[in-house]
Amino acid sequence: MDDVSAPLLLHPLVRWLGRRCLRWFYRERCVLGRDNIPAIGPVLLIGNHPNDLPDILLGYLSTSRPVRYVGTISGAASPIARATYRGLGVIPVTRIRDARKQRELGVNAANNDAAFRSVSTALKAGAMVAVFPEGGVTDEPFMGPFRGGVSKMALDCAESGAKTAIRFVPIGLHYDAPRTPRTDTTVVIGASFDLDDWLHTYHNSSSLSSAAAPSAAHRAQTLVAIALRNRMREALLTVTRNAATWEQAQARDRLAALIGALNSSSDTSPLASAAQEQHACAHFLRHPTVDAPTGDEKATVRVTDNPMDAARDNVIRMANALSAAVIRAGGRPESPRDCARVLHATGVLSVSPNWPPSFVTLLSAPIALFGLALHAPVLAFVWRHAQHIAADRAELVGKAFAPGLYFVFLWYAVLGLAFATTLYVTAASAWWAAPAVMLLPRLGDVAVWWHDALSAWRLRARVTRWSDADRAEVRAAADALHKAWATERTRARPGGDR
Repeated sequence: MDDVSAPLLLHPLVRWLGRRCLRWFYRERCVLGRDNIPAIGPVLLIGNHPNDLPDILLGYLSTSRPVRYVGTISGAASPIARATYRGLGVIPVTRIRDARKQRELGVNAANNDAAFRSVSTALKAGAMVAVFPEGGVTDEPFMGPFRGGVSKMALDCAESGAKTAIRFVPIGLHYDAPRTPRTDTTVVIGASFDLDDWLHTYHNSSSLSSAAAPSAAHRAQTLVAIALRNRMREALLTVTRNAATWEQAQARDRLAALIGALNSSSDTSPLASAAQEQHACAHFLRHPTVDAPTGDEKATVRVTDNPMDAARDNVIRMANALSAAVIRAGGRPESPRDCARVLHATGVLSVSPNWPPSFVTLLSAPIALFGLALHAPVLAFVWRHAQHIAADRAELVGKAFAPGLYFVFLWYAVLGLAFATTLYVTAASAWWAAPAVMLLPRLGDVAVWWHDALSAWRLRARVTRWSDADRAEVRAAADALHKAWATERTRARPGGDR
């Protein structure tokens, strides 16, 4: 694994597969801040880890540069997985729980010296290395504690004489509903910081010297690692969304979806606009408490009795009313795109939120239905299988993606064999089955797009059946929310939900 000059042979294939997996499961993917990733030089990409394998795929697809992930050795238990690790240049590390399992099986737990050397070698060669400082998936509405290994890896590389300074780049991953199909994902890449510059600033402000006694020098090194870990966390907090409870996270996302829809334009999609408002919404909702959602998923915010919060109370009431309207239309109130479509259908927005072309939707129906008929059985089986084998809900989508690819390829082989047999029986060339099988993924793409287009037109049809009074009520609430938020925004500065 130390040969960083070896070609990462599987990167093009994994990008293709990852793009298709994400497209088939999630509806929309928005990436902000791509320019914050340096085009050349050593980069340590640090990200939050809320959703297992999709987080890794989003990292691959967020940059054109090859990415070498630091991954747990437990993920390479099978020969196929180990070959995949090698082809992707993954650097395996042993977590504490991995070492504990190895000892229980009577296997000597490997240390991470080799992994540290591999990371150092890769960074010295100018590679981009991606890590999840939390050390595993965090199925909470906030980031988990950071492990110390990442900062130690970076400091070891800096102390070993790397010629080019390492740049830390935070990447925040957010899902409207990570384990719900046809929802949206957002990737926010934040401003980078230079390790050498940070070390220079830290040492100038520190009273400890590494030239002191061995015990003091060791303490100084520990403090540097802790300070760097805190600096990484601070950088990642600027691009992630954190809340104390899932209810608070839901209320924040619903408010941001509405504000994002109202502020969207021909140049800024509702999803991108919502991402820009997330921290302001979190700051705004910090003081009120949030009631748990009821059976119809309507989360309501309970405002404090402070008379100073009258303006805030007005914003929250309007947001709750509009969220209820989105639910009534059959959309997801956490989805900026659904909110924008409801607001456009009621006459609030003048800019169209990318309605699918009706003529294309109608024309593609036969092809889409054919693709849906070919893919629905295997995709339904994959989802049921993932629900059966996932140890917890954090693994659910990853288990659908990874083993699911094997099932899809096997299904394609079965379909290809059936098509070839049919051609042979009808005295046609069986070789025509090969290009037909190659078209199957494209048929899946058309089926997924058509399903989303049909859902969009069904949402619009529901809204058009509303009475004039109902649509007027939505327009009044949207206008009040837009004006109130414009005033409140000056007070709810983006301080993050830290």
